[in-house]
Amino acid sequence: MALKRIISYSTLGILFLFAGCRGVEKPQPPDNLLPEPVYMDVMIELQHIRTYASARPDSVNVDSLKQLVFEKYEIEEAAFASSHKFYQSDVQAQIERIEAATAWLEHKEKNLQAHIDSMKAVYSNHPDSVALADSLSAADSLSPQDSVAIADSLINRDTLGN
Repeated sequence: MALKRIISYSTLGILFLFAGCRGVEKPQPPDNLLPEPVYMDVMIELQHIRTYASARPDSVNVDSLKQLVFEKYEIEEAAFASSHKFYQSDVQAQIERIEAATAWLEHKEKNLQAHIDSMKAVYSNHPDSVALADSLSAADSLSPQDSVAIADSLINRDTLGN
């Protein structure tokens, strides 16, 4: 009896083991599956919206911004949702996509910071025109005698060529 019970439990355990090892079948791609590069771009932009909304919750209408992203890529929200569900089903590939997106964003951030730094360098070498001294309030370089002589020569000048 005990041997029969051990065999039946062992058999049942082996069946569960094989059923568990079979793995979860990958879902079929949806009919409206977005190409992976488009999916990645939309995913990044939607993450930007979520990040901005969490930083400034009162100033952002998330739904209207999401709609603008979908319009930009000429896709439906349902197409993104079904594509996201499909791409997310392969966990390792999704992790790789997220790591690639993170690396891309870090690269863009470095480029932007380099541009900001170069612009600061340019503007630090060229003072603002408003900050320059007013040339009209500067002391006149002509002596009073020179000023009178120049004024007299202009007055006495024959403008008609006679």
